[in-house]
Amino acid sequence: GQGLTSPPRVEVKIVPGVGGTVSRADGSGISIPANVWSSTLPAIVEDYTTPLPTLPGPTDSVPNKPPAVQASSALFFGPSGAAFPEPGVKLTFPIAPECISPPAGLRLAVFKVVDGELVEHPYAPTIDKATGLLSVKTRSFSPYVVL
Repeated sequence: GQGLTSPPRVEVKIVPGVGGTVSRADGSGISIPANVWSSTLPAIVEDYTTPLPTLPGPTDSVPNKPPAVQASSALFFGPSGAAFPEPGVKLTFPIAPECISPPAGLRLAVFKVVDGELVEHPYAPTIDKATGLLSVKTRSFSPYVVL
């Protein structure tokens, strides 16, 4: 049989005053409200293929902390460096089925890849348990992953 193939890179030209969406077959994408897009470049969603930095795990300050588990594919949202005024844009990730209802004491968080490090994103994600999609607000594009 054939192996699973990732959805391809998707680019969509966004009309600044109108906004728009970029969607891949797996449900990942970007939702852009009117009046936050100023770039003449298309919006992009594609797999982030660079190996991720080491996932966070136990530290001296939290020795019993469970290691992080990757709950989504790492995705690149672009164009790189694009930034947005409030209300920002919404990023959507399909997440692993076992992560849709995390056990007590565990939570899902979105991390941005910054200079080769994973930095926790300041906005809390929401999970649609019916679709298995996690969404989070952002005000800038970069590679992101759900842990």
